[in-house]
Amino acid sequence: MKIINLREYEKLEHIYQIWNAEYGNIFPISAELFNRNIENIYMKASYVAIDDEKLVGFVIGKVWHDLYEIKGYDEIGWISLIFVTPKYRKLGIGTELLNLSIDAMKEHGVKIINIGKDYNNFFPGLPVDLIKYQTWFQNRGFEFTYQTHDLISRNNKNKLKIVNSNYKFISANKLNKDEVINFIKTNWPGRWTKEAIDYYNNGGTGNEYLICLNDKNEICAFSKVCYPTTFIKHISNSHTWRARFDALGGIGPLGVAPAYRGNHLGYDIVAIAVNSLIDADVTEMIIDWTGLLDFYRKMGFEVWKSYSYLFKKIK
Repeated sequence: MKIINLREYEKLEHIYQIWNAEYGNIFPISAELFNRNIENIYMKASYVAIDDEKLVGFVIGKVWHDLYEIKGYDEIGWISLIFVTPKYRKLGIGTELLNLSIDAMKEHGVKIINIGKDYNNFFPGLPVDLIKYQTWFQNRGFEFTYQTHDLISRNNKNKLKIVNSNYKFISANKLNKDEVINFIKTNWPGRWTKEAIDYYNNGGTGNEYLICLNDKNEICAFSKVCYPTTFIKHISNSHTWRARFDALGGIGPLGVAPAYRGNHLGYDIVAIAVNSLIDADVTEMIIDWTGLLDFYRKMGFEVWKSYSYLFKKIK
């Protein structure tokens, strides 16, 4: 058995194939999803374990090395995905893969390493479906803080009533992309802005961004949605596991500018997103990575998946 850096391994499709052999029924990784999510990996922190020319394990590590700066990201590393096939567990392979990835991130200057939460991530934390591995990470220096959730609404055909009648809600395909990006950058100048920039750079038309306009035609709120036909490079985390569904709709991220909060626009921008997805004949809707359970329950959403936040401080 040998462990080599990912750059030396050519059969990348085997990575998601061995994952899907065990977890493809709950977290199916397609070729398109895999290729999208590894575009920003850190090769020095990514390894594979080989035995008799067969892939038996891997780790995918990430650091922030994009030209777009996000505050604090230069000191964070991410274990995007780590896996060892059942036959090769409890032999120290997973520990060695993890340590090699962590050591590479240390050399890069990382001070905190998260399980999941990376840009274009598979998971925002350790899935509760894999909760038996939480102790494994904790025994290797990772700390648990709290959980976050993906929410789901199933077969919802009842449109939600809009509270505010003095605002206009439109698709951003009717606006210049700079208006949308500048609005998000002004109010959320980090990850959400980067996602919007990448969306347009990959050919997005604005169709997936729903916008709220005030009486001066100024943007005051937004919600990103994913339709069953949304191109893979235009999706958000709400659509990561769409292969499990017949016609999945996704909602998020979304936000209301500070000056307009307290007027139920948060409810309205979600309602517009829900209604838009109903018009698209989705079978289910997912809102990803949130702790606002009571807020979304009012709109018919319930917990679908939960994830544990785990992090390790680098000394």
